[in-house]
Amino acid sequence: MLVYTTVKTVLIDEYRKQYKGKESDGFLQPLEEMSDDLWKSFINKIDWKFEQEDEEELEQTLIVEIRKQSFYKVDLFGKESYVIAALLDEFEKRQNIKDHFGRLISDSQVKLKLLEVGNNQYKMSDPVYEQWEKLEPPRDKRNLDEKIEAVTKTYSKRKLGMFARKIGAVKLELAKIDSKDKGAYQYRIYDACEERLLEILDSYDGSEVEPRVVDGWIDDLVQFAETHLAEKSKDFTYPFKNKDTLRNTILELFDSCYLSFDG
Repeated sequence: MLVYTTVKTVLIDEYRKQYKGKESDGFLQPLEEMSDDLWKSFINKIDWKFEQEDEEELEQTLIVEIRKQSFYKVDLFGKESYVIAALLDEFEKRQNIKDHFGRLISDSQVKLKLLEVGNNQYKMSDPVYEQWEKLEPPRDKRNLDEKIEAVTKTYSKRKLGMFARKIGAVKLELAKIDSKDKGAYQYRIYDACEERLLEILDSYDGSEVEPRVVDGWIDDLVQFAETHLAEKSKDFTYPFKNKDTLRNTILELFDSCYLSFDG
């Protein structure tokens, strides 16, 4: 009985941590209300693996198996960690595919990853997505329109409408990519914009400005964030390269309350 209670406590605690700060708490309440008999049934269905290879041993086994393949013709010595990272990235991205066979990685896909690593073309996913998930929910609940109107009363309503359409479009773009890639992309842009906004607003006295000044601020943020992403792209890979998606993501960060023009 103690084992079931311990497993239940650990799983619920981890589940609660993963949903902390998110709009939904998932299925936390049903988990908390599950009976002991149901927990026992669930735990008994798990195929426990004890006295198996640990993580490091499994990595070495995987490398040995890969080297046995007929297509292993690239120089990968010293790059084993990149091979593992590349395969894990690909595997994780496939876990949301409904078709179980679609989640598997074929020989041709393994070969492609080996070639990328061997030819120094592979870049890891940016692990900073974890920082995005840990960000405190913003307290400023104003949308983009309200934030622009807080610093200029004469901004074009037509342009605000265009911004709304662009924000809607970029939300669809972001929703289609892996959650980790999305989080890393958003965090890097947010981090760059927050840094640049502190510099821009340092000389802002809080008085009303002309609409062109706001446009200039947005252009400045886009340029700064683009340079920041380009630098990070030397080591990591990001889902979008074009400036249009970058600009629209910045607008969305204002609209979703993470950034503002008036501090």
